[in-house]
Amino acid sequence: MHAVEAARKSPVTVTPDQTITEAADLMDRTAVGALVVTEPDGRPVGIVTDRDLVVRAIARRAGADARIDSVMSTDLVTLAPDADLRDALKVFEEHP
Repeated sequence: MHAVEAARKSPVTVTPDQTITEAADLMDRTAVGALVVTEPDGRPVGIVTDRDLVVRAIARRAGADARIDSVMSTDLVTLAPDADLRDALKVFEEHP
């Protein structure tokens, strides 16, 4: 089985220049708790979670129109969608 086959939903994405409000609205509309931040070419550069919006944005006193890249995490660990599910499990073990 491939890793992508184990996913319940396809990832939802935003660009780094989108606002915190836009990200929160997208999370609400798509019923997800995290968004992959991608460059226009589709390359992932970060991830932002609902917790990031609440904790980081408030702690940094970011306004609702602040860019999402001001609160996203950038230490991504990625895996090809066609990777074997066993390889995905190894990645999870190596990067808790």
